[in-house]
Amino acid sequence: MPSPFSGPFAHLADLREIPIPPQAPAHALVRGYRETPLDLTDSRAAEPLVEVTSLGIAAANHYAHDRNPPYYAVMPGSIPGVWLREGAAARLAAVNARLADAGLELLTLDGWRSTALQAHMHDVWVPNALRQRFPGKSEAEIAREVGLYWAAPTVDPRYPAPHATGGAVDLTLRWIDSREPLWMGSLFDETSGLAHPDHFERASDTVAFSDEEARRNRRLLHHLMTEAGFAQNPTEWWHYGHGELMWARLTGAPAGFYGMADPPV
Repeated sequence: MPSPFSGPFAHLADLREIPIPPQAPAHALVRGYRETPLDLTDSRAAEPLVEVTSLGIAAANHYAHDRNPPYYAVMPGSIPGVWLREGAAARLAAVNARLADAGLELLTLDGWRSTALQAHMHDVWVPNALRQRFPGKSEAEIAREVGLYWAAPTVDPRYPAPHATGGAVDLTLRWIDSREPLWMGSLFDETSGLAHPDHFERASDTVAFSDEEARRNRRLLHHLMTEAGFAQNPTEWWHYGHGELMWARLTGAPAGFYGMADPPV
């Protein structure tokens, strides 16, 4: 008997039934991931950045406009468009093709990110917001919370932040015809356990239809992206990477091959 939650997902419906694996092992793996080797002799290290819309992938850079909760402001250092390394973008295009028959598509929210934007978010906006929301937290607690969701800006090019390489992408799923995003259970850039990909897998007492829908949609995104060769950040349902240091650590690759990328032209 088909699941009552299968909906109009065609050949992708089965992916919504497969749980996201527990992310505790991945949490352990990513500690210190920026110490992973970086092999810039790999031929893929020279791949250029490409704007994803040139491959038919929808993009709306979350930091470059002011209807972007929770910020509601254009962020310093943001750029229009979403740019990724050529190889990572090609993998996204393959995912998009797989989605099309079910009437779905990817919506990319961020890719290559400037050091100025990374520094503003990591050093200014997010810690200030957490101080305002949680006045009882110590500075050490604030710093730990920021570090769970925002990588420190790159200082040494041997240890680049994921988005500085053009190998990391933030994205969700939406219906092609209505452009309505699938419900994922939280805001993009949520900074709490609600953002963890397996949050709704662990909520065994969940009875809300909203939570059930989020669980199944996160599963669909997770399996599509990991089957395409991406690794998922274990604290963010929207963040996937390929070729950068977190990807290497999570997949067991001997080294990453995307270093710092030059700003897109």
